[in-house]
Order: sequence, then C-alpha cells, then structure tokens
Amino acid sequence: MDDTDRQLIALLRDNARTSVAALAKKLRVARGTVQNRLSKLENGGTIVGYTVRLKPQAQQHRIRALMTIAVEGNRTESVLQMLRGEPAVGAQHQWPLGHRHGIMRRQPRGL
Repeated sequence: MDDTDRQLIALLRDNARTSVAALAKKLRVARGTVQNRLSKLENGGTIVGYTVRLKPQAQQHRIRALMTIAVEGNRTESVLQMLRGEPAVGAQHQWPLGHRHGIMRRQPRGL
C-alpha cells in the first residue's frame, strides 16, 4: 500500500459514496487508476466492505464498548488483518506490551 492508496482510503472513510470521478479528481489521477486501486484493495482484503454511519439517536439500543486484547507470539499482523474486516470495529490502536502487542477495538459511532 502506498500513499495514494492511503489517501484513497481516507477519502472513502470520509464518504464511501464518493464517485470514482470525484476520487480521481481529488487524488489527481485517472479514473481508471482509482478503479484499479479499488479493485486491488477489495480483492486483496484491505477493503472488505462499505457501510453507513448513523447519528446516535437513530438507534435506541446500541452498544458501545472498548476492548483490549493481547496477542501472543508473532501473530499481531494476522490478528490486525482479521479485525480490519469486522464492521463493528471502529478503530484499532496498537502499542507494545513487553514482548506482546495490545490492540484496542472501538465500536464506531452509530453501531
């Protein structure tokens, strides 16, 4: 993943409904480049879906939680990859804990 991919993902996080043409214009690349990069990110499992954000009042019985997990051994990257595919995970933060890594999961607003 390069800077253009990261910028593309940032734009999609802001508004996943942005058209390919608008994304291309903001990134200053061709529409075909955006389409190819989106396909690569989707097929490679980096982008696993698109969602909608709701205002908190839209759901009466929503649950918000913070969770920490410790990963043993050298599996941190595979665990992070798996968590990236979870729609209920709003953010991941990683920090070293001795020979382990901690990962914090935060449920996105509106879920």
